[in-house]
Amino acid sequence: MITYTTIGGPSRVIGKWYCPAAAKQATMILMALFSGARKGQQLFQSGQYARAAKELLPLARKGNATAQYYIARMFHEGKGLPEDNSAAFTWAKKAAEQGDGDGEALLGILYAIGKGVARDDDEAARWFHRAAARGNAIGQSKMGLCHLRGAGVPRDSVKAYMWFDLATSNSGGHDQMCNCDLRDTFATMDLTPAQILLAQKMAHAWKPNLHHEVDSTNSPSAIS
Repeated sequence: MITYTTIGGPSRVIGKWYCPAAAKQATMILMALFSGARKGQQLFQSGQYARAAKELLPLARKGNATAQYYIARMFHEGKGLPEDNSAAFTWAKKAAEQGDGDGEALLGILYAIGKGVARDDDEAARWFHRAAARGNAIGQSKMGLCHLRGAGVPRDSVKAYMWFDLATSNSGGHDQMCNCDLRDTFATMDLTPAQILLAQKMAHAWKPNLHHEVDSTNSPSAIS
């Protein structure tokens, strides 16, 4: 027999692993959290920052990773909430530790610029890479910059090109144009045609893999 405690209800003893009533209740709660986070996200994207904060802050406190990311971003940018990078770091870390790609990328940015936390290029690269390995375009673009500058990882224009190429494929609009420009202007400055071809092959062979080490993308075989 298994003791099972329902949310907001008394403990009960059941003789099966699956309790339909409790499962339905949990599903409804998760759907409400997701729906609220989606609404808050839409409010933020439409520039209704105060309403977005009102919608998202309670969800963030309940552990919703998407809400935590947007609350972190609002604290960082001073949109809908007072600019407070210490609070931004706290919420970005909560989202990142739940595997939210946007949260991981934002946490990397805060480490990279030393806002809300001491600057740490190694930690910045680590969180950028986690986001990038998940397929997050911001994380991929930031990893390109890390390799272009040698910040937290070895300087490597081939890898920089690869990450910018992936970011270009995974983004749109202005972000896509910026990533394309970074790839075709800056990353190619030190590359031979053969190296560009290698970088393109690496990007083509790349697959999301959360077990990548920060500096494991040396060849197509290392990233497949």
